[in-house]
Amino acid sequence: MQPSGAGAQKPRGQNAGECQFGGAEALDHDAKLISDAPTCSAADDKLHDCQWGSTADTRLAPIVIEKCEKIFLNKLSPSGKANYQHGQHLCAYEYAGQEGTLFISEKVVCEADVAEDFATHPGRTNLPIPRASFDCARARTPLEKAVCSDRALGDADIVLNRVYEGLLASATSAERPVVIRQQKGWLHQAIVKCGANTDPLPASSRDCIRMAFEDRFADLDGCAVGGVSECLNQTAADDR
Repeated sequence: MQPSGAGAQKPRGQNAGECQFGGAEALDHDAKLISDAPTCSAADDKLHDCQWGSTADTRLAPIVIEKCEKIFLNKLSPSGKANYQHGQHLCAYEYAGQEGTLFISEKVVCEADVAEDFATHPGRTNLPIPRASFDCARARTPLEKAVCSDRALGDADIVLNRVYEGLLASATSAERPVVIRQQKGWLHQAIVKCGANTDPLPASSRDCIRMAFEDRFADLDGCAVGGVSECLNQTAADDR
């Protein structure tokens, strides 16, 4: 729940030279680029290159999903299928509280990334649904135990961890220590505010910490869009 390293997010728009933006013909062009990509991973990379950041991506992302699902979907066990559906659910959950077409774009690109991940890592396809962002066998604190025993809280933890690691990945070397310090401070405040330090956690504390997690990953998603430095300045002001 308190990660120290950066996650592996794909860069956006790093090789966008072939892509076109604005208008129906441009969208057709980008759709063909993605469709013509030789592999599932190449198609997903091209989606990131050509991501419009708008509802136009609801046309582009399904091309990737279809190409990738052909590789693995029919091979999934029941547990693997549930795991895949859960991964797609987490994308919708992450952006459910956000407004604007940019976050619609982020949701569908996230779904394409899940399909690409399953296609390129066959060992993951039949794993059970994860309960948390960490190894629940090592859960020690009341909050860690609650996360591992409560599916809704576990989902919130997984999304928060993913968004936090993505923010770390985009931060500069000077920003990273500040991001880590602020996250630790935020978590301490959330535990105190929600009374999330008694074992077992009462239902009221679980609900409180889940909502705190949801607010936090929504804020950090906003940081990823608006820029890390600007976000750090704003969150520092909000914490005072």
